[in-house]
Amino acid sequence: MREIISPQIQADIRTFSSVTAWNENDQSRLLDLLSAAADEKYRKFHSGLLPGVHNLLGVRMPVLRRIGKEIARGDPQGFLSCCRRTLYEETMLEGIVTGLITGSSEECVVAAERFLDGITNWALCDCFAGGLTQIKKYPDIFFEHAGKWCLSSNWWHVRAGLVVMLSWFCDDSHITSVFERCSSVAARLPEYDGMYTDTYYVRMALAWITAEAWVKCRSAAYKYVTGTSCPFDAWTYNKTIQKIRESFRVSTEDKKLLLLYKKT
Repeated sequence: MREIISPQIQADIRTFSSVTAWNENDQSRLLDLLSAAADEKYRKFHSGLLPGVHNLLGVRMPVLRRIGKEIARGDPQGFLSCCRRTLYEETMLEGIVTGLITGSSEECVVAAERFLDGITNWALCDCFAGGLTQIKKYPDIFFEHAGKWCLSSNWWHVRAGLVVMLSWFCDDSHITSVFERCSSVAARLPEYDGMYTDTYYVRMALAWITAEAWVKCRSAAYKYVTGTSCPFDAWTYNKTIQKIRESFRVSTEDKKLLLLYKKT
């Protein structure tokens, strides 16, 4: 992959792995590093994908992930305690590091749930939910908590629960419970108003997870999508069909079949 950061910035990133007691000076160094690594062209592009987000510098995700890995090798808990969420990139790093910490199941869940309130857009949500590496060690516990997040009155918490299930639990052993939770979420959604509100991103997550299930658990997904009990409103249902049909992993026959189920 083409290098997108200078040797000096690479060297500065590596210093964070040696921090043993993160403090305000380290946080200040980090913010300076983020400013130095910012790409104005990328900032303008990424801003267009994040309606209403104005506090971003334009640091690319590969750079943020590299910084997050180095912080996690040093004092990740100290870093998390110093985060102020003043910058988009700082909050993104908090989510990345949260997914990389080690410890007991309780410590990992507490850290994850502490970050939930920092989620204010789809990018923060999806990077965090897809990067919770502790799920490999504590799958049952995180599956239970993902279900609780889906019951939240905060729709970003709900999307986080859905994306956790999409990223980690879209398999035959969990799919029945996953669809039950999707139905519960869909039943609580207000009428769609056509705006890019937080509930729009929940609807998109429902479509996304169902499309992924069609690929990985086709029999269960087929029954869910084509059955009479699917509670998705017309917009979410049609978006689900669109997502499935856009996949290169879905057969031509299935794509033709799904056109028969579109709602008007």
